[in-house]
Amino acid sequence: MKTNRSTVRDFGSKVYYIRVRLLGISQEELSYKLNISRTSVQSYERSSEVDSVNRIISLPKLSKVSTDYLIFNDCSLQLSSYELDNERYSILKQLVQFYVKYNTIHNW
Repeated sequence: MKTNRSTVRDFGSKVYYIRVRLLGISQEELSYKLNISRTSVQSYERSSEVDSVNRIISLPKLSKVSTDYLIFNDCSLQLSSYELDNERYSILKQLVQFYVKYNTIHNW
């Protein structure tokens, strides 16, 4: 994957954010889940390496964020409902509806 320096830096920040803030796991746990070495996770987070497309696709599937968010600088964080069961999808839908209603009432 050819990228410019700022894209790689943003990619690394996003990998770190997903691992720490969304998944709440260690580098070692993420490396196990993605079937890569811990040093590869470190390289991603330091922004010194962007691996194959297959690896890039695995992280969004694991964390339920959109692939576009991970690889494009101008894409905001988007959650994916891919492979959610009906119960979890319903909970997520209710949360989104609540925040839409709340923000509409408060004009945010």
